[in-house]
Amino acid sequence: MPRLSGFVGVQDCGFNRPPTPEKRRLGQQSDTRYGLIVSVNFRLGGKQACITWFHLRPNSIEECDSLLADYETTGTDQYGSSIIQLKRRRNALLPISRLPLELRYQIFDLALPRHRVVQIKTPVAYSRFYPSINPSVFYYFALFILRLVSRSWDLEICDTAPFWTVMSALFPNPFQELILQRSQEVALDVEVTRKGFYLLGEVPNLMEEETVFLEQIMHRDIRELEMHLPADEDPSSYFIPVHRKLVALHISRDRPFELTSPLLAPQLAYVRLFNFTIPWSGLTNLRLLSLQGRYRLDLVQLFCLLSASPLLEILELECSLVVPFDDDAEEDAPLQLVQLAHLTHLRLMCMPGEWIVRLLDNLVAPACCSSTIVTEIDGRLNPWILARRVGRLCRPIVSSSPMMLYLSMTSGSLSAELGDDITFTLTNNGWAEEQTWLSVRSRLIRTFLEECKGPRFQDPIPRAHLRYDSIRSSFEGIKIIGNFFPNTRSLHVTADAGIDQMVQALSESRETEDGSLEWCLPELTELQVGTSAFKSRTSYDSVVDKVIERAQAAPFSTSTFSPITELTLSRGTVRRESLTRLEELGIKYSLHSVKVIQPPTPELS
Repeated sequence: MPRLSGFVGVQDCGFNRPPTPEKRRLGQQSDTRYGLIVSVNFRLGGKQACITWFHLRPNSIEECDSLLADYETTGTDQYGSSIIQLKRRRNALLPISRLPLELRYQIFDLALPRHRVVQIKTPVAYSRFYPSINPSVFYYFALFILRLVSRSWDLEICDTAPFWTVMSALFPNPFQELILQRSQEVALDVEVTRKGFYLLGEVPNLMEEETVFLEQIMHRDIRELEMHLPADEDPSSYFIPVHRKLVALHISRDRPFELTSPLLAPQLAYVRLFNFTIPWSGLTNLRLLSLQGRYRLDLVQLFCLLSASPLLEILELECSLVVPFDDDAEEDAPLQLVQLAHLTHLRLMCMPGEWIVRLLDNLVAPACCSSTIVTEIDGRLNPWILARRVGRLCRPIVSSSPMMLYLSMTSGSLSAELGDDITFTLTNNGWAEEQTWLSVRSRLIRTFLEECKGPRFQDPIPRAHLRYDSIRSSFEGIKIIGNFFPNTRSLHVTADAGIDQMVQALSESRETEDGSLEWCLPELTELQVGTSAFKSRTSYDSVVDKVIERAQAAPFSTSTFSPITELTLSRGTVRRESLTRLEELGIKYSLHSVKVIQPPTPELS
C-alpha cells in the first residue's frame, strides 16, 4: 500500500495536461518504494481540468541519492521543483539537521560572540588601536556562516529575534530596517564607531543620517552600547540616560566631555569610559569598571560606587584628571573599608600617588587579585609608604602562585614585575635629584619585596630578568636578586653599561661558617647577557671567563652550586679563543648579532 503521509514535494501541476510517460514510470516505481502519482480530474468553467502531483517520502539519505540518480539519468532540470524539494528532504535527513534544540542553541552560543559590540576583555592598549573591523560586521559574518549550514538552521536563525539585535549606524538603511523588523521588541546592541578613521588622522564628525539614526534608536531598549565619538561631538541631544536593560557601556571621545544627566541602568555590569564623564548611582550589578583618559574622578564618589558594587571583578583607573582630595572632608566623613571579594584584576595607571595610598588603605581585595600599579613620585607622596602598601596588597598573590621576576632600574624609573599578576612601577617626577634617586631606588625595591615576601620566594623561579643603565645599578640589581631569589635558575640581563661590574657581582662568593665558599645564585644554570643598543661594541670576554671559572670550580667546591651550562650573548663582540674554551668544557652557547674576533694571522717572513 503506497504511503501518503509525511513529506510532500510538488512535481508538476497543469490543466488539461496528463502525466508524461516518464512521470508515470517514476510513479509506478514509487508505488513500491517512495510514493505515487495522484491525479485529480474536475470541471472548471465548463472545461475538463486535471491536476497531477507526485508524493515523495524518502526515509534515508540513500533513498534520496537513488531518486536523484534517477532524475539525472532522465535528464531532468536540476533546478526544477522536484529536485529542489528532494534535496531539501535529503538535507533534513542529515545528522546536523536532526540535532536537539538545546544542542543547536549551545552551538550558536559558542559560535557567536557573547558580547556583540562592547569589548569586555582587558585590552593592552586603548580601544582605538583595536583591529579596524567593527564588531557588528564580525558578528553578522559569523551569523551568515551559521545560516549556510542547512536550510533548517537558516530558517530558525531568520525567525529568532535575539539573533538580530546588533545595530550599527554604518549599516545601509534597508539592512537597518530589516534588523528592526526581525528583532521585534528584543533589546538592541548598538554600535557607533569611527575605528576605521583613526589611522587617517582626524576623525570626522557624525553625519546627519547617523545623528537621526541615534535619535530614533535611543528610544528602543538597549542591551549593549559602544560609541566612539569625534572631538566636537555633543551626545547630549540624543543620549537618553535611562536604560533599564543596559548591560554593557563603552563610550570614548577624542576630547574630555562631561554629561550632566545621571545614568539610570540597574542591570549595568560592564563600563568602559575614555575622556567621558557621566554621573551614576546604584550600580549593584557592576562587574567591570574602566575609567581612562581625562576622566573627572572624585575619590569620595568612587568609594561610594565601589561600596555599592560588591560583585566587581575588574577595576581599571587610568585618569589624569582627578579632583584633589580634601583632608577636611575626610575628617567630616572618613572613608570606609570597601570589601571586593570577587576582585580579580586591579590596574592603577598614571594616578596620583596619594590617591593610590588612600585607595589601597581602604580596599580589601582577595588573594587571587592581580595588581598593576604605575605612578609618579612627587613632593606630596612618601614613596616608602606607597611601596609598603603595594607590597602588602601583593603578598597573598606571591604566596599562592609561581613567579617570574622582571627588575628594571633606570635613571628615571624603577619597575618590579612578579609573574603576570604583579607590576609595580615608580617614576621620579621631581621628587629627588638624580644622585639621590640612584641611592634610594634600590631601597624602594627592597621595601616592596620585603612587604610581599612569602614562602614562595625560596622556591626556584624559572626566569629572572634584570635591566639597568648604570654601573651602580648593575651591582645593586644582582644583589637584590641574590638576596630575595637565591634559587634563580635562569638569568637574563639587559645592560646599557657596567657588564664587568655585573659579572663581578654575579661571580662573587662569600665564606660560610663552615669555611666553604658560597656563590651568588648557586642554582643558576642558564645565563643570557645582551645590550639594548643595536650596534654595540661591548666585549663579552669577561663574561665568558667568569662562566668558565665557575664551571671549573664547581667539581672541587665543598659547597653545592651548579655550573652555568648554557650561555647566550647578544649584540657585542667576543674573541674566538673564548668560544673555543667554552667548547672544550662542553658549555653550550649561542650568539645573536655578536661579532667574533678572529686571532691575528702570523706574518710570513
